Amino acid sequence: MARKSNLVTQFSTQGSFASAATSSTCSVSSAKHDEGSEVGSTASFQNGSRSSTWGWKLGNLVESSNENITISLVDGILDGAHEPLLLPASAMRTGDVVMANEYEMSSDGKLICPDDLISLTHLHEPSVVECLEHRYDENHIYTATGPVLLALNPFKDIRNLYGESTMKQYWERAENNSAETLPPHVYSIADSSFRSMMRRLDETLGDDFPVGCDQSILVSGESGSGKTVTTKFVMKYLAALSQRAGSMPAEKRAYQKVADKFLLRQTHSSESAESEGSDQGLSNVTNLNGGKNSIEGQVLQSNPILESFGNARTIRNDNSSRFGKFIELQFTRMGRLVGAQIETYLLEKVRLVNPSGGERNYHIFYELLSGAVSAQELRRYFIAHSATPDDFKLTATGTHGRRDGISDEETCGALRAAMITMGFPDEELADIFATVAALLHASNLTFLDYDLESALDNENIHLQPVCHLLGVTAEDLNRALCHVTISAGNEEQVQQNLPVDKAVKGLEALLKTTYGTLFTYLVSRINDSISYQREYDSEDDVSIYDPNLDPAAVIGVLDIFGFESFKTNSFEQLCINYCNEALQQQFNAFVLQNEQAEYEREGIDWSFIDFPENQDVLDLIDKKGSGLLCILDDQCKAPGTTDRSFALDAMNKCKNHGRFSADRKQTARLQFSVHHYAGAVEYSTQGFIEKNRDELPKEATELLQNSVNPFVRYLADVIEFDRNQKAALKSNSTMKFRRQESSVARETVGGEFRRQLRHLREKIDHMTPHYIRCLKPNDILVQDQFDKAAITEQLRCGGILEAVRVARAGFSNHYSHTDFVRRYRSLVWKEMQSSTRSRKSTLEDASRECMQVIKLLCEKMQAEQKSSEGTSVPTAKTNAYVSKTARQPWSKSAPLPQSKDSTCSLKRGGGMSSELVKLGIQFGKTKVFLRHTAFEKLERIRSQEHSRAAVKLNSVFRMYLSRLAFVHIRNVVRSDIHDLMAFESGEDDAFRYGGTDRFRSLRNSFSTEGPSLVDLWAQQVRGSIHNPRPRHEWGKEDQDRPFRWVLVEGLWVKNHDIEEQDFCDGNDDKALISDCS
Repeated sequence: MARKSNLVTQFSTQGSFASAATSSTCSVSSAKHDEGSEVGSTASFQNGSRSSTWGWKLGNLVESSNENITISLVDGILDGAHEPLLLPASAMRTGDVVMANEYEMSSDGKLICPDDLISLTHLHEPSVVECLEHRYDENHIYTATGPVLLALNPFKDIRNLYGESTMKQYWERAENNSAETLPPHVYSIADSSFRSMMRRLDETLGDDFPVGCDQSILVSGESGSGKTVTTKFVMKYLAALSQRAGSMPAEKRAYQKVADKFLLRQTHSSESAESEGSDQGLSNVTNLNGGKNSIEGQVLQSNPILESFGNARTIRNDNSSRFGKFIELQFTRMGRLVGAQIETYLLEKVRLVNPSGGERNYHIFYELLSGAVSAQELRRYFIAHSATPDDFKLTATGTHGRRDGISDEETCGALRAAMITMGFPDEELADIFATVAALLHASNLTFLDYDLESALDNENIHLQPVCHLLGVTAEDLNRALCHVTISAGNEEQVQQNLPVDKAVKGLEALLKTTYGTLFTYLVSRINDSISYQREYDSEDDVSIYDPNLDPAAVIGVLDIFGFESFKTNSFEQLCINYCNEALQQQFNAFVLQNEQAEYEREGIDWSFIDFPENQDVLDLIDKKGSGLLCILDDQCKAPGTTDRSFALDAMNKCKNHGRFSADRKQTARLQFSVHHYAGAVEYSTQGFIEKNRDELPKEATELLQNSVNPFVRYLADVIEFDRNQKAALKSNSTMKFRRQESSVARETVGGEFRRQLRHLREKIDHMTPHYIRCLKPNDILVQDQFDKAAITEQLRCGGILEAVRVARAGFSNHYSHTDFVRRYRSLVWKEMQSSTRSRKSTLEDASRECMQVIKLLCEKMQAEQKSSEGTSVPTAKTNAYVSKTARQPWSKSAPLPQSKDSTCSLKRGGGMSSELVKLGIQFGKTKVFLRHTAFEKLERIRSQEHSRAAVKLNSVFRMYLSRLAFVHIRNVVRSDIHDLMAFESGEDDAFRYGGTDRFRSLRNSFSTEGPSLVDLWAQQVRGSIHNPRPRHEWGKEDQDRPFRWVLVEGLWVKNHDIEEQDFCDGNDDKALISDCS
């Protein structure tokens, strides 16, 4: 250990050692940089590796005085340290020593750590890591951090963590508005996004095109942290909610619950039948791999296709997504999933021709060779049944298997099943697999070297299979790869033969472009299958808008590549890390910056929290004129440029930027470093120009266009259309697409990616985001190993600690004064009856009324809190930490005081009591701010009040209708009794003919043997509720026509046709009149 004077700051003011017991804990560690300077070491990226030294040590406070403190380390003695450890008393103030947490013990001797990090008594980096470690040891991989869910990848299956029974717990809690506390889960985030969408749709009821309802779930993390699997769990849960919304029968709606409870009491058999129906419906919910008619099944089945063609094994992950995707799930107002749209970003095509050691190419190539394809089908692709990945250059990387135990044969079967579900016919499947096989054969093609000329080796056994599968001749293929046409103006010159190295580059370009186009085709094909298609009126040739069936809102799920730093980093890593920088800025803006700015505007009491700002990194990469990608685009437009010219130009223009560095050694190797928010990454400029241009030679494009294979010709058309579309987007031109020969007019890969990223950020900015941060517990991808240094680095990179602090002291829900009154005034309507509301109320009136509502709600919340006392959340107690971890250069502020509860003491100008602050409510200038716990309490009270009101209204309406039906029947019965008495006295013979039958039929209206008038009326009302007329059509029909309510066959209907004198005809047995006045 270093000397005590070298300890660096990690601050906490939670209590003092004088008040702490002698069981406080601390931690110290150190690491060496190349220069020999000793600094505190948490994890840091150095050429793809990570430091493995944890920067804190646990210890006990032995003695404390005004000058020194004495600490005894618990978990070992540091190098060069004396036991016990003597530190200056100022260590508490500077943050060298921070208070640790003690946790309650369960009956079996295990620590009980809180589910949400914001409930930690002492909130700082070591306490967060320690809490995560204890939870990870107990297989609690999900931890809440206010608005962000942390998901640790366990690298193993955890029993009962997922599945039908677990999903049921979360959707039943939400549907029943239960106060039950469930542990953090990915299902909880998915459920929260769905309920938020439905709540907003409910608030905009009546609007044909609701605004502000869209949600997004942003899944981020390093490669291997479990983003892809997490995304699939999110989609499965949302699909389950969709099927529940679609399968819930009308008689199970809210206004029928009272009748259901009554019917279930009648007989045991009816109760059994009801339970059987419920079980069947529940099994249908989770049976999401259904046939072609299930949109939920089709959406989920898109995953196997995208994974096979877009995922590969890397050093860090066996199923790494080598592209980014944003899936927009489209929902109706009733919460039914009706479609989806997938947008992809930056497929890593260079992997096809230059895979790294220890990695695999895309899964589809290994699945084709796994044995899952029959020998007969393989013969059609000119592949022997005994062929292995070593037989093809494209797959002969020396790494064939997967460490996660997934079988390529099984995934190939899942791929075929998914494509069949998507509606791919057998011929299309054969064309797709034939194209994949053609790329395998093409990777084995060789060239003959004739000094400055080259030619395809006609003796190569793979040449004819390539030609047959692509539908071209060997001569045309040789001409496309080994020759180039030199043209000057409109006069074509003779063809020039290319040397071998350029011919190889042409072959590589053909492989990359063909595979990239195949992937684009598959994504487009999937979108055609799962996207919502609005019905069209064939006569008017216009789309028909249906507010009940058309999508009203979307939930976007983002699964995109995490921050990358390898031994050799190239153009792909720069784009990926640029994307992560942009998303991190969006995260900072939403969770940290915008939130705190609004608190300041509203004038509520708030302690500002500093967070790392990375706008300067984004400027370094994409600023017009001086950004790295812009410099690269300029180099690609100029003739004769090379990677060296780009490197020198970038170093010259960016040398004075604080986030850019290039020493002499790097300059000689044409390398530079960018200091990202996650750490410094060294980039090699080799291949930057070629990868950014990503050009397919004109001759190769014409080769594919002249193919006799229709599928290959279609791929060529996609290449041409995509190229022209990008050029048109770049020039903002609406003219008809035409061939772009000039590289100046063609959009580069970097330019396209920047445009896509801007579009993605614009989408996310208009949605309500929900965050899932996936964490990788270790870099060797093994279970039950928690690397504290690796976790610390990921927490810092993601800005989690700052987000926890803001969430701990922040407010998750904001309402304007008017909206708050509109939503919650019904909870205190009795108390508010005495107050009169002006139709033209001012803002001051709205604020005054809002204040009154809040005070009344406070009493209700306190009453509920007293009734639910006895439940406690495990909280942490005090220990201590000692740090030798270097302070981050961007950390400029003193850490937050933590001695108080997370609530701030409010400077109240409106006379609010301190009880409101304790309940989690603050009253701003124009808005009301609610903590999440306060919001949940209010929503629970609101749901209970509405449920009671619905039952009361239901009972009153049914009583009124039953009375109407009863009064009429009573009058008829009295009349018949009068007739009977007259008959018995011999005065009337009319009752003898049908009077008894009429009396019996009327009596059956109140029995279970015949139809109930009230039930028939309720059925009519249900139809009106579930098929409402749009608001703009209200009152347009029958405005002036007189009518009478008539009871016809048990239903109340408006009668406009019968004359008034006919209404009072008491002899009409077909129409029973309710009122003749």
